[in-house]
Amino acid sequence: MNTTKKTSNPAPRADYADKDVTPLMQEYADWLTAQTGYAVDPRSVFIGSALRSAFQKERREAKAAPKPARKRSPKAAQS
Repeated sequence: MNTTKKTSNPAPRADYADKDVTPLMQEYADWLTAQTGYAVDPRSVFIGSALRSAFQKERREAKAAPKPARKRSPKAAQS
């Protein structure tokens, strides 16, 4: 049972917190635990795996966005 608190203004991808962990993601979480010795939370593995591509897309878009022009200080302009 998910105990995520609902708010009137949820995070943009809050619906992922309510989805069931798939059997494959459960296997992956178990595998990560076996490989690392760290007890991995299956829900976090599921959310992280499901949203990784969205995170990468946002990073690519942010890097590609035009940057504001830098203003030169008067001292730098004299050099």
